[in-house]
Amino acid sequence: MLGRIIGALVAVVAVCVLGVMVLARRDDEPGTARRTVRNGGKELPVAPGGLDSSDPSEGGVGLDAEPGSSRVEMPGGKTPRSLRGIVESADGAGIEGAAVTVTALTRRDIEWEPAWARGEWGELDSPRVTTKTGGEGRFEVSLDGLESESGRGVLFVRCVGYGSALEDVSLDEGGFVEVVLEPAERLEVLVVDEEGVAVPGATVVRYGVVPGGPSAARASEEELRARYARDEGVTDPSGVVEMGAYGGEVVLVASTEDRVSLPWRGVAKGRVVLPLLDAFELSGVVRLPDWSDLDYEGERRLRVSAKTGGLDRELAVVRHVEAGPYGPLRLPRFESTDYTVHLEGSPIIPVRETFRPRPDVDQIQVDLNAERGANVWCRLVDMDDNPIQEGEATLLWVWEGKRNQLTRHTSEDGFLNMWSLPPVRFDVIGRAPGYATTRYPSFAVDVDGYVPLHLPRAGVIRGRCLADGEPVRDFTVMVYQKDLVVGDTVQFEGRDDGSFEMDATPAAKVLVSASSADYPPCEPVELDVGEGQPASVVLELHPGRSLVGKVVDLGSGRPIEQAAVQQVIWIGTTGSVRWGSPVYTDDSGKFRVDDLGSGDVRIEVSREGYATRLVSVGGKVGGDATPLRVELSPPSKLILRLTGRSAAEYAGVEVTASAGGGSSLAATPDSNGVVTFSGIGPGVYKVAVCGIPLGRPTYLCYLLVHAREVREATLPVGGANHLTVSFDRQRFAPEESTIYVHVYCLSAEEDAPLIWGTFDEAGSFEAWGVPSERVFVRASLLDGSVIAATSGRFERGELHLELAAEDHPLVLRVVDDGNDPVPGIHVYPIDPQTRAGTRSVRTDEDGEAELHGLPKADVPLLLVQGQRAASVETSVDGRLDEGEVVFRPVGSLALTLVNHGTPVPGVEADLYFGPVRIPAFYRESDEKGVVAWEHLAPGEFEVNLARPGFWEERRALTVGAAGTRATVELRRFGDLRLTIRNADGLAVSGLAIDLVDEASGTHVSDWIEAGRVRGSLVTDSRGEVRVEGLPEGSYGVRGEQGDLLGSVECEGGVERSAILLRSRD
Repeated sequence: MLGRIIGALVAVVAVCVLGVMVLARRDDEPGTARRTVRNGGKELPVAPGGLDSSDPSEGGVGLDAEPGSSRVEMPGGKTPRSLRGIVESADGAGIEGAAVTVTALTRRDIEWEPAWARGEWGELDSPRVTTKTGGEGRFEVSLDGLESESGRGVLFVRCVGYGSALEDVSLDEGGFVEVVLEPAERLEVLVVDEEGVAVPGATVVRYGVVPGGPSAARASEEELRARYARDEGVTDPSGVVEMGAYGGEVVLVASTEDRVSLPWRGVAKGRVVLPLLDAFELSGVVRLPDWSDLDYEGERRLRVSAKTGGLDRELAVVRHVEAGPYGPLRLPRFESTDYTVHLEGSPIIPVRETFRPRPDVDQIQVDLNAERGANVWCRLVDMDDNPIQEGEATLLWVWEGKRNQLTRHTSEDGFLNMWSLPPVRFDVIGRAPGYATTRYPSFAVDVDGYVPLHLPRAGVIRGRCLADGEPVRDFTVMVYQKDLVVGDTVQFEGRDDGSFEMDATPAAKVLVSASSADYPPCEPVELDVGEGQPASVVLELHPGRSLVGKVVDLGSGRPIEQAAVQQVIWIGTTGSVRWGSPVYTDDSGKFRVDDLGSGDVRIEVSREGYATRLVSVGGKVGGDATPLRVELSPPSKLILRLTGRSAAEYAGVEVTASAGGGSSLAATPDSNGVVTFSGIGPGVYKVAVCGIPLGRPTYLCYLLVHAREVREATLPVGGANHLTVSFDRQRFAPEESTIYVHVYCLSAEEDAPLIWGTFDEAGSFEAWGVPSERVFVRASLLDGSVIAATSGRFERGELHLELAAEDHPLVLRVVDDGNDPVPGIHVYPIDPQTRAGTRSVRTDEDGEAELHGLPKADVPLLLVQGQRAASVETSVDGRLDEGEVVFRPVGSLALTLVNHGTPVPGVEADLYFGPVRIPAFYRESDEKGVVAWEHLAPGEFEVNLARPGFWEERRALTVGAAGTRATVELRRFGDLRLTIRNADGLAVSGLAIDLVDEASGTHVSDWIEAGRVRGSLVTDSRGEVRVEGLPEGSYGVRGEQGDLLGSVECEGGVERSAILLRSRD
C-alpha cells in the first residue's frame, strides 16, 4: 500500500506540474523569436507601481528594486543570471512604471494540492523580487538572488489603466519575454472607518483567487496561477488607492496599525468600499509530526474563519506553513462570534481549534498540534462505474468530540488519496459537476481496497437570493432531496445581483433554502428538478424572530449559567443547518436568541456536566410567546450487548449511535460484545453495528433513552436464524448498479432491528442472528426506488428467499375527503400478524405509492404527513393490484399531565401505533403540563410518557373526530421498606411476599424481573424487604399462601417504612 501511496503522490505532483507550470521558452538574444503574452480581452489584475517592496518580511529577497532593473553584483566577476523583457500596450508602445514580480516556486508549490473547498488565496513565503519598467517599458530582474527548488517561477505584470499577465518562466536560464497588456478600467478601493470617514495611509492588499470546489479540476492554467497574483497599495489623503480592474475573483483586505477590514471577495469593478473594524491579534505555535519516510513535502495552510450567521467567513489565510511560531495575525472583531483556526494539508490530520475572543482581550494565542493519520483511497464513479475525472470527495468524522473533515480532488482515473484522518469511522460526500452530491455513511479507516462512490446524474438549479426585494451579495444555499441523504450546501460570495447556479443537485423533488450573515434560513421551497433541465427559484430572506428562555437543572430547578444555546434548522427530514454562533445563558439561566429561522427550528442546549438536549421551538417565538423552559439532566448511559459472535469476531466491529441529527458517537465492543455510550442525553438513538464478518451486514436499531437513565438492550448479530437472499441482478437491475437489501424483523418488540447490506456480484446476501421468526426483505437502488420485496418465516433456524422483480406491485392512492390526491404521505405497511412496521414509501404528486411484497391479506397502514398529521384506521387488501384510502386527520389529542393536581412540565411523550413508534411525533409537556398533537385521524393510539423522577406510563387512547382531551396523573418514584414480624414481635426471615400495585393490579415481582424497580421480595434476617423506585400509591401485601398481610402507602420522593404482622408462623 505504501508504494501505491507514494505513486499517487508522484501522480499528484505530475498533474500539478502539467496543469500549472509550463516551461518558459528561451529567448536569450534580442532579435530572436519573442514570446507574446496577451490577456485575450479579459480584464486582468493591475497594481500600482512600487508594490511588493524588497522587505524580506513581506516575502521579498532583499533586492533594492529600481525602475528598469533589479541586478545584483556577483563575486568573482561572474555574470549574474537575469530575466529581461519589455511590457507593451496593444499598439506596441512601451508601458513605463508597470510593476513586475517574479516568484520562485518551491517544492511545496510544485506539490500543492488544489483541494480547498472555498478556493485558494492568502500569503505565501515563496521567494520573490519586484521591479518596475523603465523607459520604453523595459525591465530586468536578477535571478541569482532567487533560490528555486524547481528552477521554475511565475511572472506577474500589472499596471494601473491596463490588464495584467501571469506567466511561467524558467529561473535556471532566464531569457527575454515580451508582455502585452490590454487597456482596462482602473479599480478604486476606498477605505473608511466605522463612521464612514475616509482613512488615508491604510494598506490595501489584493490576492488572486484560485477556484475552489469540484470546479478547480477544470481551472485553466491562468486561473491556477492566480495564487501568485498578490499586490498592495496605500490609500491617498482621500482614502483611495487605485488598482487595475480584474476579470476574475479577488480578495481585498485593508488594514492600519490597530484596525482591519473584513475580507472582500468577488469580481472587483468600479469602486469597492472597505470599512475598518476593531481588531485583535492571533498568534501561536504549530507543531508538526515527522513524515520524512514519505519523501513528500507538500503544503500546509492555516486559515482563520468566523461563523457569522449562515456564512463561514475566511478572515486570514497563511500558506506554506511550517513548524514553529505563526502570527501575529490581525483579525476583525465580532461580538458573540466563534472563530476557528484551521491547519490543513497532507499528510497531517486537519486541526481545528475554536475560540471566542473576549471584548477586553487584544492578543490571543492558539497553539496547533498536528498528528499524522491514516490515508483512505476513494474513487468517484458514475452509476455505470465509469470514473469521474473532475470531482472531489470530503470525509467527515467526529473525533474526541470535535467535528472534522478532509477534501481532495480526483485524478484522471477517479481515484482520490484522502490523507489523513484518525482511527474512526467516517462519512463520505462525493461531488462532481453534473452529478448529484451524495453522502455515504459509516466507513472504516482500514477499509480494504478503496471506497467506491457512485454519483447519479444531477439536475441544475438557477435562482436569485433576495432580502426585502434587493439582491443579497453573500449567501449560502442548501438543497436536500426529500427523505434521502442526498443534497448539497454551497456558499456564494460577491454575487452583486444575488444570482446562483448549482449543477450538483439531485434530479428529484428537492427542498431549497438560503441564508446569509444577517438573515436566517428561509422557509424551504419545494422544486421538481429534472436531469439536465434547469429549475428556477427565487429565495426571499426575511428577518428572524426572537426566542427567550431559561435553562435549569432538572432535579433541583436551579438556573444553569453559561449553557450554550445553538440554533439548528431542519430542512425536510434529513438535512439540518447549524446557523450562527451559540449564545450563552446568564447567571440567572436566561438566554435570548435573535434571528431565529423559519420552518422546523430547534435549539441544541449544552453545558459541561449535563447531557446535551435538542429542543423543538414550536410556537415559542415572538414577543408575546411564553419563555421556553429547558431542563438539563446529568448524562444518561446506553449499554448495548451484542450476542451470537466470538470474542475474536467482535474485534473488527464498530458501533455508532446518533440522536436527532446530533453528532455520531462511535465505540468498539469488548470481548464479551458489550458496548457502552456514556455521557449521552435523552432521545431516540439510531444505533448501527458495522464490521460483522462474513457478508458484513449492518445491524440497525432505534433505542429510546430517557433522561438520567441507564438504558440496557441486547442485539443479536449472530447465532440462530440464518437468512440467505438471492436476486437475479443481471435480469432485473441496471448493469453494474449497487443493489441494497433491507431486512425488517417482523416482531412485536419495539427494538427489533433492521439489517441491511448489498448484494454481491452474484446477487447473494446473508445475515445471522435475525431476532424474529418472520422477516420482510426488500431490494432497492441508491435513489430508494424499490425493485422487489417479499417475506418469509424461519424453519429450524434457516430461511432462504428469492427476490423477483414484480410486474405489478400494489398501487395505493391516498385521497382526501374531496377525493383529491394527497402527495407527500409516508405509507407504512403494518404486518397483520405481529403489528410490526416496515419502511415507508411516499406518495407522489398524484397521491400514489407502490407497495411491494405485501402479504395476501388485509394489511393495516400507518399514514404520516410530515410532523403534523397521522392516520392509523386504514388498511388495504394485499391480494389486489390497487387500492385507495382516505386521509382524514380531523382529530386531535391533548393531555394535561399532573401530579397531585400540580402540572408536570418536561415530560417526554411519544405517540405509538401498536409497537410502532410514529416518526417525528415526539413532544414535551409545557409549563402547564400540556402535551398535544393536532391533525390526527380518528383511531386508537398509544402514548408513552416519561420524565426523570416519575414512573413511565403507557396509555391507550381513542382519538375522536371532535378531539380528545384527558388528564393523566403521573406518579413519582418512592422507596418502600417493609418489616414482617410474627405475633410475638419477632422478625420473620426468608418469607416471600407478594406486593401488588392497587392502581394497576400489577405484581411488583414482574417489575423487578423486567428491571423497572430494584429490590427483593424475600425478607432478610431482620425480616425486612426493601424496594426502590416504586411508583407512589397503595400496595397490597400478601404472604406465601396468599394471606393478606395488609396495605401500605408508597410516597413519592421519600422512603416509607411500615411494620406488618404475620398472624401465622
